[in-house]
Amino acid sequence: MSIEILDGLNPDQEEAVLHNSGPLLVVAGAGSGKTRVLTHRIARLIQEEGVSPFAILAITFTNKAATEMRSRVEGLVGPVAQRMWVSTFHSACVRILRREAKAIGYPSSFTIYDHADAVRLTSYVLRDSEHRLQTQPATFGALVDQRGEERGPAPQPNSWRPLTPPMSVASARFSSSTSAGSRLPVPWTSMTC
Repeated sequence: MSIEILDGLNPDQEEAVLHNSGPLLVVAGAGSGKTRVLTHRIARLIQEEGVSPFAILAITFTNKAATEMRSRVEGLVGPVAQRMWVSTFHSACVRILRREAKAIGYPSSFTIYDHADAVRLTSYVLRDSEHRLQTQPATFGALVDQRGEERGPAPQPNSWRPLTPPMSVASARFSSSTSAGSRLPVPWTSMTC
């Protein structure tokens, strides 16, 4: 066992880093050393257990935390950490979507539309609709999001209501506009992933 891997860990942290029989849940308060435990555990798995750095997925919530975690992992295992899956949940989903974009009918260079972009595109679709729908873009956007959720991995039975023919046409135009322009609305990035 490399001394560096256990360096600076308290007994509880050491136990978590050395845990070797199945999944491990680390629950601790802010500033208690969770990132240290995770990064040292990753280093141990790579250096002592022979786990490929590319078989490890380390997810955190913020870009700042992901950058910090990647930096700490790099300090322990070297530059290979820059190519590892150490990221936020959304970054990991986007990376997967870009790699598998063809499978969902998008080029890997798609653009992600945030809520404001989707509402703006929705207003264009509604404005150009031959039916002149009497709805606000944000309302229609919510319906499009709802329709998009149906495409998720596990749709719930009876969790949506059918769209009226004019709304269905507008929904289809919105979908066509996003895919034709290689745009993926934000709710679909994590849902598709």
